[in-house]
Amino acid sequence: MVALSKMKLLHHDPKATDPLYNKIQEDCRHFNPPTLLRDRVEKLYETCHDLVDKKFPSQIKHKFASCYSELYFCATFRKLFGSSVLHPSDKGPDYYIQDLDCWAEVATLSDGKKDNPNSILRPESGVVGSHPKDQIILRITSSFTEKAKIIFTYIEKGLIKENQRIIICISGGWIQPIYRFPCYPVGGFPEVVSALLPIGDMALLLDENSNLTGKRTFKYKDYVNKKKENNCMETIKTNYFLDPKYSCISAVVYSYANVSDYSEGGNKFFEELGSDFFIIHNPLATINRLPYGSFKCGTEYEVEVDSNFINIKTNTY
Repeated sequence: MVALSKMKLLHHDPKATDPLYNKIQEDCRHFNPPTLLRDRVEKLYETCHDLVDKKFPSQIKHKFASCYSELYFCATFRKLFGSSVLHPSDKGPDYYIQDLDCWAEVATLSDGKKDNPNSILRPESGVVGSHPKDQIILRITSSFTEKAKIIFTYIEKGLIKENQRIIICISGGWIQPIYRFPCYPVGGFPEVVSALLPIGDMALLLDENSNLTGKRTFKYKDYVNKKKENNCMETIKTNYFLDPKYSCISAVVYSYANVSDYSEGGNKFFEELGSDFFIIHNPLATINRLPYGSFKCGTEYEVEVDSNFINIKTNTY
């Protein structure tokens, strides 16, 4: 048993380059208790301190959001699978869930650089704007493909066996606060689904005689437009889960949580870990398919493909 005092992660450090690292340690009168946010970080670290890289206490001072995302996913997996969650090496994937024979790699979305025309911008006060769906999808596809490249190298090096399951965990909790919560119509799908599968706008089939709403379907759309510096457009694919190249990825787990979520501390916070998850299964994963219901939290999308249709079943836990 390791004493809690030895697990303390946060220390005020004037050399920390991420201002959020020190800011999160200040008391906040809007929370009860005022120490809620830093207590939350310390509790997550206490839960899974043995599963992070040796450099983690140093890295969080410079990349707080991405490090918190790792803690959040890791603590959720430990809550769900206990001691089955391992971190075999700093030189390989982030986590290994032994019960599922599944590797996990974590990515964190950012808004992008201010001078990037595809960045997610803060909405202007008093100005009518639109939800930046395409920009969010572009951030997701970028993170997905970058992590996929890393996973391909792990497979080539033999760190991951070809028949083992792999999930990419993507945190969207640190983009602009107003946009981090997925925005989609009732019966529709969040941006992460449209980033992996060619799901376009919803269409309702109406009965011509009764005018009653009939079957709900979606337009096929396998790309989003990306603005280039010369004002030209580049198309970025959004059908990765129909591309055999990515069949080694069993699923994507998307989270929109960040450190300020949930108004209550203590056990209530840990009870809700993973309630924000969107789990999208890859229909092309065969020998490495992740069993449906493996996580039993958040919202899960079972995806099946036949010659003409993509069928998606939604399960909410």
